[in-house]
Amino acid sequence: MAYRTPKTMLNALLAALRAWDSWPEPPVFRKGPQQALTLGEQENVAILVALDQMVGGEQAAGSHNRWWHEWQIRLDIMVKDILDQADYAEDLRLDTLEEFLHFVHDNRDLGTAQVWYISSMECGLGAFAEGQQQVFRWVTVRLQYKTLRG
Repeated sequence: MAYRTPKTMLNALLAALRAWDSWPEPPVFRKGPQQALTLGEQENVAILVALDQMVGGEQAAGSHNRWWHEWQIRLDIMVKDILDQADYAEDLRLDTLEEFLHFVHDNRDLGTAQVWYISSMECGLGAFAEGQQQVFRWVTVRLQYKTLRG
């Protein structure tokens, strides 16, 4: 099994997400940490994908300088809150999450022979960054995969 760098996995994940054609509304995709997020009038959903952390540090994998790396990728589903259509916005968040779960089920290996899984998920409501006017209903999903270096 070849070592899969975080960059390789992020790029494979983004390419597969962009190719997925079953989203309830077409998302805007962003790679890497974001300082701000503002969606246009016709845009209601953004999906942000970034490296989050190496979980547990390196783990020895026997001799010959081989090491396990367990990488965590953070994926944020951001749905613009629409004050006069709160039910629609919440349904859109839940429908987008459900479609993402279908995506995960159908793309466990992203064509890389590297299995990844959801390690945690949390939801919330608020501005993306301090001082921003736009409010989002969000779901943060943490994905993990393990790869052998050496």
